[in-house]
Amino acid sequence: MSGDLWQYVCYRVVVGSRAYGLGDEGSDTDRKGVYLPPADLHWSLGGAPATLENDAEQTVAWEIEKFVRLGLSANPTALEILWSPVVEHSDETGDDLWRHRSAFLSKRVADTFVGYAEKQRGKHLRRLERGDPVKPKQVMHTLRLLIAGETLLRTGELDLQPVGERDRLLAVKHGEMAWPILPMF
Repeated sequence: MSGDLWQYVCYRVVVGSRAYGLGDEGSDTDRKGVYLPPADLHWSLGGAPATLENDAEQTVAWEIEKFVRLGLSANPTALEILWSPVVEHSDETGDDLWRHRSAFLSKRVADTFVGYAEKQRGKHLRRLERGDPVKPKQVMHTLRLLIAGETLLRTGELDLQPVGERDRLLAVKHGEMAWPILPMF
């Protein structure tokens, strides 16, 4: 059934390096979105799946109730979906989500964005403990998210394209510049 549910995607965007001005010729195109399943699916015994995934197309869509809950809890990924500068599809419901996106902003981002960065830091430390190298691209995305969260708290605006930090972030991504993210916390 989930293959048929893609037709109910009401909002789909490009996220990641390509959307945030940090992509290069080797960057893939990641998409995320929201879908609004038909009411009869909610009333069925199985219910609507919380998430649709298409690995071949690197696309994920969340059922709208799950998405709204994540957004209201200041989930960084949900917020990035609403602020992506590359919207590929938006119907009337998607337009409503986008129009009311500022309702999802709260001071909770201080905890959720830093919490995400701390989880990523833990992953980086575990890699080092195993003798594996830290992945510069993941460090870059962690730093980008922290910059976006700090900007949001300072200005009230979520800016996912850190123009002033672009060159430094790309240097981190390409392993040309170490950024002291691991001892930072």
